[in-house]
Amino acid sequence: MGRGGYPPVDPLIFGQPSIAVSIVNMKTNAVVMDWGISIRFPEAMFAGTGASQASVCWKQNCDAMKAVNSAMAVDKFSGGMVKHLVFGCGSNNLSETATIADVGRLLGTRGTVMYTNKPKMIPISEAVANDLNVSSAVGKLSTGEHVPTAPCDAMYSSWSDEDKEKMQAALREIFPEKFNQ
Repeated sequence: MGRGGYPPVDPLIFGQPSIAVSIVNMKTNAVVMDWGISIRFPEAMFAGTGASQASVCWKQNCDAMKAVNSAMAVDKFSGGMVKHLVFGCGSNNLSETATIADVGRLLGTRGTVMYTNKPKMIPISEAVANDLNVSSAVGKLSTGEHVPTAPCDAMYSSWSDEDKEKMQAALREIFPEKFNQ
């Protein structure tokens, strides 16, 4: 375990790059570290399969919610509830924080499933009841045998030792109390 009870940061899950990340200091609104972001503007960053569509909308409207919703309308791999946090005032619709293990467990009860051959989202409970493959995957997610992933350009790149050090430094800056125990 790392200091303060945190494991050392390893951005790999089962040896594969797993995330695009942007760590922002909420007090200064400064980006402390990012990795795997595919499209950048001075005031916005985009990652994932909907990045291109969202960035086009962003350039026209400068509205993050509208940009993400427009990407979801055309990208079959994008979906769900759009969560947001407004820098400066802190306004948000975030519900709770969760570890990656929590995400695996929560997907089994609060997630949705989108079959790529018919891009319509259905509650995961319905998919579990009617599809043995989904039921098996949810079971493996809840035990940690499988981990949740989402397609993004970052999954085709590997983290260098320098990238891992930057991540550690960013987390130490944002959460000094967790590392100075």
